[in-house]
Amino acid sequence: MTCLSINFFLLLPTISITALSDLAATITRRSPMYNFGPASKRDTVLFSAERPGNPPGKNDPIPDERVVEWIQFMQEKEQNIHTVVALLDENELVNYEPTGLLTLYRQYGLKCQVQSMNDPRAAHNLFQLFEHAEAAQQRVVTHCTGGIGRCGRVAGAWLMHRYQLTPEQASQETLQCAQHVGMIRACDPIQLKQWFDTQQLGYS
Repeated sequence: MTCLSINFFLLLPTISITALSDLAATITRRSPMYNFGPASKRDTVLFSAERPGNPPGKNDPIPDERVVEWIQFMQEKEQNIHTVVALLDENELVNYEPTGLLTLYRQYGLKCQVQSMNDPRAAHNLFQLFEHAEAAQQRVVTHCTGGIGRCGRVAGAWLMHRYQLTPEQASQETLQCAQHVGMIRACDPIQLKQWFDTQQLGYS
């Protein structure tokens, strides 16, 4: 697995051999467990990761043991996560058996919230949660499926909101941090701006 500074997989059908050679210089090996890492080198609040049990088969149940291992990693001193935000839709939560993903989070003392990216209030809800965590000097981890697309977009949006960055600046900072840590993350500035605009937060 590798970390790309742009959405490499979407470019595969059209990218040239020369461009592939140029792109290879920006590739680093994926090193962190669970694709875990911060939104930015300067941010102390927001982290992202792949979901527990990733990658499962399309319809394979994910047992409690896989979730517990993930939780224990997040609660270790080095990670010190207090809150989990699942950027998942309802159909992505059904494969956790027998206890259920959110129930296990709560049983192990984690605050948890489910937030669909299709919700027009998603950014508002997330920023409010991140700001409360920052005030309490606590850490939040978001996860989608692989910790790549949705997590990258939320990381970029948070940097725009928190540090008043443009979509281009936020995307660059998000991807540079991921490359430094060894994470796989995607954050396209055009898609970030389009999603941000649907949130009606007044950013251009």
